[in-house]
Amino acid sequence: MLPPQFIPVKYNGQSLEEMHVDGGLSSQLFFDPVGFDFTKVTKALGYVKPPHIYIIRNGRLRTEFKFIEDDTVSLAARSVDNLILAQTRGDVFREMYISKKIGAKLFLTFVDEDYTQKPQDGKFFDPEFLKSLYDYGYEKATSEKVWVNEIPLIRQSP
Repeated sequence: MLPPQFIPVKYNGQSLEEMHVDGGLSSQLFFDPVGFDFTKVTKALGYVKPPHIYIIRNGRLRTEFKFIEDDTVSLAARSVDNLILAQTRGDVFREMYISKKIGAKLFLTFVDEDYTQKPQDGKFFDPEFLKSLYDYGYEKATSEKVWVNEIPLIRQSP
């Protein structure tokens, strides 16, 4: 979504630039517990309770219905959106499975269907939308319903 950022680096005495882009197409989660031995870490730190893993998804976990134009660019963009959402759900399912296997407790929060605000068309950073999203997150965080430990089912349209 954001343009690539170029970072100057030196390699073998040569000045180069590394291109860094949004990692959302490669992975939706920053933490990968595969191969990470929680038992060793918790014992070394003197913890007796199982570790807790918190996942904050800044977005939805269900596809929203949307009318699109019948052209290649619109279809491709919608396909990429759906691919990223499917990848996100897969990443969360994977984390849930791994967390259960290693004895960790996983907590998940996300933007649920009760949040219906949309950004203004054509505005990438819509201040009113961002304020509304912040308020929604704040309200959710200060209520008893912020954390769940399962991913919502995908409902099919009637």
